[in-house]
Amino acid sequence: EIIGCKIKGIDKEATYRIARDFISKYYLLVELLRFRKYRYSRKEMARLYLMLYGEDHEVRTPSRIDRRYRDLIAIASKFNYDKYPWIKFSYPKWFYEHLSEILGSYDALELLKALNNRTIWLRVNTLKVDVDKAIKLLEKENIVIERDKDLWYMVKVINAPYPINKVEAVRKYLVIPQDKASALVVEALKPDADMLIYDLTAAPGMKTSLIMQLTENKAYVVAFDVSKKRLRVMKHLMKNLGVDFSHLEIILADSRILHMKRKADAVLLDAPCSSSGAIPKDPAVKIHLRRRGRIEYYSKLQENLLSIGLRLCSDKLVYATCSVFPEEGEEIVEKFVNLNIARAVKPSIIGSPGYFKYKIAPLVKRLFPHIHMTEGFFISQLYPI
Repeated sequence: EIIGCKIKGIDKEATYRIARDFISKYYLLVELLRFRKYRYSRKEMARLYLMLYGEDHEVRTPSRIDRRYRDLIAIASKFNYDKYPWIKFSYPKWFYEHLSEILGSYDALELLKALNNRTIWLRVNTLKVDVDKAIKLLEKENIVIERDKDLWYMVKVINAPYPINKVEAVRKYLVIPQDKASALVVEALKPDADMLIYDLTAAPGMKTSLIMQLTENKAYVVAFDVSKKRLRVMKHLMKNLGVDFSHLEIILADSRILHMKRKADAVLLDAPCSSSGAIPKDPAVKIHLRRRGRIEYYSKLQENLLSIGLRLCSDKLVYATCSVFPEEGEEIVEKFVNLNIARAVKPSIIGSPGYFKYKIAPLVKRLFPHIHMTEGFFISQLYPI
């Protein structure tokens, strides 16, 4: 079954590919159904999707659906995407318009197009294996990879004969699927041995584990998260990745009301956000963002967390989000700087400057899928005043 529509004779992986593609075309399907004033339940949308794209996945559909949606198929084939560019790449209208205000329509469309495609990155877990051996293991399974020129422990997947989660090196936690932009967040923190580091929203722990990897299990990390379920997943992951628990403390806590007796040498705030930059990994984010209000909610949450983080920090804090919106990046940093609560220092990592309309732009970094082949990320480095 896919979004309420039964499909017989296909395996689990094919079902996943169809579901992912369906979600990526969600807003196109909505507009087509609205055009004929049909109700657009998920089941109706799934039926229309199969009529339009079923052949791409070698899925046959009943002839009665052919008759019902014949006119919509004709409309879809002649649809004027120049008039409705956000529909071409299947995004909410406000999403496109907002990015166009920031980037201009051409660059906004380039970004939307790139967000519809995923580049898979793998991080070699050097707590368990060296990079050369890991690459040989991947090549042995016919995984075509390219070593990254910026981060020595990262490789980009060019081609794989089967899903990455079935690769033996991944199943043994020798390599870990992690986006390069996510790794750059930790690189901006520059963790070192014997540093005390607070990770305020840590679960499921990918960045925590990279801190431990880069310091060879010699940093001291206190990892907080508000979700008991996510922390259970994190503990399991840390164990399998070879993290030394004598240097890691995992605490169930809401970082918005956190009080610690000792200030940390460094604080990592990879803040909860709209995940608009993570659409390549999870196209369902498009559906969650059909209304703009979620951006405002996360912006306020990030302000609260950043205020606490700066109080807990004796030196540097890295504030990052996997968002393409300035409300979850430049606007917050600029506010804290203007209020003399913090000063910003340009992170010594690759990336583009922030959005040019903000004064803080030269002192922050952004990663884009159409420029850096990563998810969309905002990364800043702050020091409390």
